[in-house]
Amino acid sequence: LRTRQVLTLIDGVPFYSTEDDAFDPSLIPTQIIDHVDILYSDTSVLYGDGPIAGVLQIHTRSGEEGLHGEARGDVRSGEQYLGEGSVSGARDGIQGFLAGRYYDSDGWNLPDGYDATPLEGGDHRENSDRKQGNLFGKAGYVVNDRARVDALVDYRHAEYGVPWRVEQ
Repeated sequence: LRTRQVLTLIDGVPFYSTEDDAFDPSLIPTQIIDHVDILYSDTSVLYGDGPIAGVLQIHTRSGEEGLHGEARGDVRSGEQYLGEGSVSGARDGIQGFLAGRYYDSDGWNLPDGYDATPLEGGDHRENSDRKQGNLFGKAGYVVNDRARVDALVDYRHAEYGVPWRVEQ
């Protein structure tokens, strides 16, 4: 089945494209994920009749006692760069988590020996470039063992090149 037939929730909030109800999993940074619940098929009355392929419930990270931070970078072949970092903390029932990520790719390399055409120059696949930035924040207060209040802020920006189609 298609991704539009899977209900994807991030901390209970639906995550999908308003254009076709599909979701792009590459827009969800893995650094914000604490754990994932997967419900198979359309048997759940809780979520209605929309998710006939199942439900993907993504739970995001919260702050842990003390102050914690991490950062990492990745340089890949083909001029691809990834940088990400996060900071989190908690004290006296107040929790916070902030994470950011930026990915930049100049596109996919064409194979050695590829003969240039009017549509493809011969080095990188035309219009296969991608730039993507994410910023996610979560602040909350733990009222007691059974109740908590959270506020989420999520910002995404992405630019994609669209490769040429081959038609016969």
